[in-house]
Amino acid sequence: MKFPDLPGERIDLVEINASCIDDLHEYSSMPVFFEFMELIESRSREETETYYQKLVRRSQAPTGHYWMIRHKGDDKVIGTFGVLDIDTRKGSCEIGYGVSPQYWGKGYFKEVLRMVLEYLFDEAGFHRVWAKTQDDNAASINSLKSLGFKHEGTLRDFYLSEKNGVRNDAVVLAILRPEFSAGKAYK
Repeated sequence: MKFPDLPGERIDLVEINASCIDDLHEYSSMPVFFEFMELIESRSREETETYYQKLVRRSQAPTGHYWMIRHKGDDKVIGTFGVLDIDTRKGSCEIGYGVSPQYWGKGYFKEVLRMVLEYLFDEAGFHRVWAKTQDDNAASINSLKSLGFKHEGTLRDFYLSEKNGVRNDAVVLAILRPEFSAGKAYK
């Protein structure tokens, strides 16, 4: 499945390419970026490049696509957003995302999420989009719910931290096309 670039108000979603590596490394070297992930506290430059290659491979597969979240005005890449595990028969996919901590709490994630959902439901014909996140990641959960995602369940002890060996639950949330269409009134 081919995904287009998506223009937004303050950001654009553009095809992932090597121009993002410096910006990717800048925010993925911040320990706070990994606060709600089971990964180590930060990435070395080499680990960032390896992660970038992983995103490229996923984008080249028929079951996934990643965009860079590019801030308008300065063209800085402030995150990535992926559509994963695409099932075209069911019209279903998972989403995965990461935004630079410097841009948290400023509405960028909700802007990106709305853009992607509009594309997936209104243009690409998807029926169901779901996400999973660590159960104590209130900001992510609240942002998803604010656009109509509903809590579907908990994956107990799903995450295992490389930092300290602590296990955390994952919350699964999803939205269906009719729910998103009905919720457009609260944009």
